[in-house]
Amino acid sequence: MLVSLQLYIASHYHIDSAQQMVYLNKSAVGILSAAAQPIGNIFVNLLSIVIWTIFIFIFVFFMLYHRQLLIRFVISLFKAQSRAKAYDVVSKTR
Repeated sequence: MLVSLQLYIASHYHIDSAQQMVYLNKSAVGILSAAAQPIGNIFVNLLSIVIWTIFIFIFVFFMLYHRQLLIRFVISLFKAQSRAKAYDVVSKTR
């Protein structure tokens, strides 16, 4: 069946079997490269999600581990007369 199709194309369109095979090979390479790009994009996106998730866990860990230092920093941003109120608000938000 494939041979008859090649003969039909050769007789009606004047394209010999070697040119047909070159065209098919170029098309196959094009299809494979077009299919590889989305797969690569998916891999890069999944890797990005994993890296961001790890960074978020590390950030949350350090925020919880150094929360007293963070509280002292936030309290130091207020004027001396307002620090008691600020500490009261910060201590209630835990």
